[in-house]
Amino acid sequence: MNNLDIIDLIVLYEAEANHRVKLLRDSLGYSDLLRAFVSREVAQSGIIGEMSFEFHGVGCRTTRNNIELDFEFGPNGRVDGIDGWRLAQFASSLGDRFIKYSNAKLLSDRLKILVQDGELTAPGWQPSPNLYYRNIVPPSTS
Repeated sequence: MNNLDIIDLIVLYEAEANHRVKLLRDSLGYSDLLRAFVSREVAQSGIIGEMSFEFHGVGCRTTRNNIELDFEFGPNGRVDGIDGWRLAQFASSLGDRFIKYSNAKLLSDRLKILVQDGELTAPGWQPSPNLYYRNIVPPSTS
């Protein structure tokens, strides 16, 4: 497994998560989607254009153009946190380019190596302390 391929997959996941969150925020009319879901101001599931969504716990599962992306809300509305399971689910739905990353256990092991290499950090932030983040400042999701 090549670190650059994994980073490409992570960057793609982040971009798609940010895009989907923007669609949700714009369509549902709430900037704090987690708060809106928890307080039952928005439906747990629905369809917006070509994207279906289903809020769960502190995250949301979305499907758009047959590409599944499940994200968890991090601090300050961040949605760029990853773990092996979420990344493997996303990779599995992308087709041939990333099919080698469809094994969640293997990806989890690689993410730990990326932490050791300084590419990722595992800060333990609430509400999802299990997530890894790239060591960059992500684009704003507002």
